[in-house]
Amino acid sequence: MKGKWLLLLQDEKGCLEEIRDKSLYIFTLFIQISKKQKENIIRRKKVIRMNDELVRTQYIILKLLRTNKATNCIRGMTVTEISEKEGRNKPNTLYKHIKILQKRNLVESGIKVERADSYFINELGMELLKKYDDMEEN
Repeated sequence: MKGKWLLLLQDEKGCLEEIRDKSLYIFTLFIQISKKQKENIIRRKKVIRMNDELVRTQYIILKLLRTNKATNCIRGMTVTEISEKEGRNKPNTLYKHIKILQKRNLVESGIKVERADSYFINELGMELLKKYDDMEEN
């Protein structure tokens, strides 16, 4: 299944159980565990939200791109520039979140800055950011 991630758990009897949530896609994981370990994993699972919700880091990336007027391919920002402005996450973490935003068509690639790719927020990303700004005001 391209693009979908699942969490498959194998209990002592060797039964595979698939855990799904319509709004969340989950990392693939194949392990043999007891029932107690299974409950702990379910509580700690890492998720990527694929619906309209943004993770905090993704929201911050979109907001930084808009604040710095990175709204077209010429004015895009590199991951390093975003990391310097954001100051909290490492560039690798930001890169992963940017790729998620690209898959959701909220961010696009701009022209290269030396050897680094640049990214800018598109119209769809601006609209989603406005929804979040409206939620903040209420």
